[in-house]
Amino acid sequence: MAKSIVKSLLFLLVILMSTESSATTISGSVVDEKNQPLPFVSVFIAGTSIGTTANIEGNYKLELKPGTYELTYKMIGYTAKVQKVDVGTSHLVLNMQLNLEAVNLKTVVIKADAEDPAYAVIRNAQKKRKFYRDQVKEYACDAYVKSTQKLTDHPKSFMGEKVDVNEFMDTTTKMFYLSESISHLFYKYPSNFKEEMISSKVSGSARTYSFNQSSDVLINFYDNLVDLTSITPRGIVSPISANAMFSYKYRLEGTFIENGKTINKISVIPKRKTDPVFAGTIYIADDDWYIHSADLYITKDQQMEFIDTFRVRESFIKIDGDKILPFNHQLSYSFSFLGFEGNGVVIGVFNNYLIEGVKAEGFAKGEVMKVNAGANKKDSSYWETVRPIPLTNDESLDYHRRDSSRVVKESKPYLDSVDHVNNKFKVGALIRGYNWDNSYMHRSLEIASPITETGFNTVEGWYTRLEGTFTQAYGEEEAKKLTIKPSVRYGFSNTHWNANAMITYVYSKINHSVVAVDFGTAVQQFNPIDPISPLINSLYSLMAEKNYMKLYEKRYATFLYRSEITNGLDWRWEVTYAQRERLSNTSNYTFNDVEGREYTSNTPTVIEASEVGFPDHEAFIVELQTRIRFGQKFISRPEAKYNIGTKYPTLRVFYRKGFDFGGSDVDFDHLKLQVDDDMDVGLLGRLNYKVTYRKMLAAKSLYVADYIHFNGNKTFLSSFNLEEFKIYLTTIIARVITDLRFMQNKISVDFS
Repeated sequence: MAKSIVKSLLFLLVILMSTESSATTISGSVVDEKNQPLPFVSVFIAGTSIGTTANIEGNYKLELKPGTYELTYKMIGYTAKVQKVDVGTSHLVLNMQLNLEAVNLKTVVIKADAEDPAYAVIRNAQKKRKFYRDQVKEYACDAYVKSTQKLTDHPKSFMGEKVDVNEFMDTTTKMFYLSESISHLFYKYPSNFKEEMISSKVSGSARTYSFNQSSDVLINFYDNLVDLTSITPRGIVSPISANAMFSYKYRLEGTFIENGKTINKISVIPKRKTDPVFAGTIYIADDDWYIHSADLYITKDQQMEFIDTFRVRESFIKIDGDKILPFNHQLSYSFSFLGFEGNGVVIGVFNNYLIEGVKAEGFAKGEVMKVNAGANKKDSSYWETVRPIPLTNDESLDYHRRDSSRVVKESKPYLDSVDHVNNKFKVGALIRGYNWDNSYMHRSLEIASPITETGFNTVEGWYTRLEGTFTQAYGEEEAKKLTIKPSVRYGFSNTHWNANAMITYVYSKINHSVVAVDFGTAVQQFNPIDPISPLINSLYSLMAEKNYMKLYEKRYATFLYRSEITNGLDWRWEVTYAQRERLSNTSNYTFNDVEGREYTSNTPTVIEASEVGFPDHEAFIVELQTRIRFGQKFISRPEAKYNIGTKYPTLRVFYRKGFDFGGSDVDFDHLKLQVDDDMDVGLLGRLNYKVTYRKMLAAKSLYVADYIHFNGNKTFLSSFNLEEFKIYLTTIIARVITDLRFMQNKISVDFS
């Protein structure tokens, strides 16, 4: 209790002192020996987490109360400098020059057959890995993240369309994304982060919020495997992991002294080019064996798809005597894809640490990040005050140009003029489809190409379909959306029309709430997930005289509702009334008449073996679905809630009931239980699995469209939808399934 009182009094004293004195700005530039700007230099008060970082042009700015301080200037590859400075009440300019680190190998004797001294350093760091990983059980800090992305080259045309980059980037700065954010970050052992974004700025947009997440910038090399699954499927082995010696070679480049501590500079070299490992340099302090800083990278050899090189630069600070915490972390990358080339940098500055008495308040269960309403409404004067890294000339220019043009580009005359040009019909629309937009009113219309929607089956012969999608968005960030999707289809052999429409209204992105109505007439596969692609079936029919797709017709009306009840628990229910009719072949047309082969009947084999068959009938069906995600994590923003998964498997419960009343001819109860997961299995990548149990609780009256269907693989190419594949893993499972009554009990095991 006494300690708490003392802390409270000290805290009060600090507040009182802060009200009586104003902050003074120290600014300047940091250069190398050739007077070239040094980017991203850490500038902080020795022994504290109060500091800033220079921008890419070497300029920095720091606000301090009047007093005497020791400022440390630190950058990977350069000798750190400590400058004593007296801060008064007037602005102070302090420029600094850093020299390349003078590494020393004179005291190291390396024999031809001897092990490089780096290995001994790494072994000591491995022994201390868990200590430093678990050293700080909890902390809170301020986090600043800036993300910039540039497009350095692009093709003149893409898929037949002229590429115009002026709409989404500044042609002078080459930037197509610039964003800043200020957050309060809370950490609790072992790996729980909570973040509150209090301000956000996105160049060229006053409505959107930054997607920066400061915890994503914190790459922890004290973990055995570094999680970079957003860019590569496997975890990357840390240079000081428990088994790092199997993956890396090491070379001591030398040592240097910093604040009386010997720092070892070690080259990290992959043993095998394509292993999930880093390359680069890691700095480890002697005696204490903590990571002083790191400069490591991976390339396409580590199975990155769109990114060519991904580089991590980290520097740490020591506070409270021996606590090692992140200060300046930089993630940089270059990319190339289909002729588009560019690069990006994400930099995070973490300061003002609080290690004791940390409490993350105001967060809902499972909420890992929240963006405050109005976080994107801060003006330029606010950002000049809180921004720890000064803007570069390009960044200032990008903000000025894109923010100035934003008012014009969001105006009705400008949007109408752009739409007038883009809405003109072009010949290419016959293949790609036609798009019409009213950008100011947030409306759009898409009409699919009838050429790509044309095909062949033995029931309709040649057929074509015309489908349109009308969308109307409402509210900031288009939080609500109405979609109307009508479709008309005509079969030239059976001379029959089908028409239907689906109306969907998303009325809450926070609860993921949707209502929809679907009605009309349609040609439907007996398996409702449509496992056979119409294009593949057309090719098989026309080229090989094989008609695998079996169809029936339905006249139907469906009402659907879906919403999240609470975090991790959502439900979906739909009510359907349908008149279902049997269809027969009306065409035997083919490009290749194979001798001795004829089209099969449109009757599925299971109907031929059934006494009931498939007479015309009516069906009234209600389906309920529930999904449970235990421990679901999510990010909340003013306009929406974004679920980001869970470490536990997902449980799904499906119940489908056919009602025998009011003319309906079906009467059945179908239960389906499913467990699925997407697991991180470290060096092996990711494992997706799905286990399903089905049971017909009652089957007084049902038809083939209501049966439990399993996907097949008769066609060379299929949709590969792993919703239901019947797999006999062993003779034991095969025997169990054989003993079950046909279509009464089914067990399926799905792997992907």
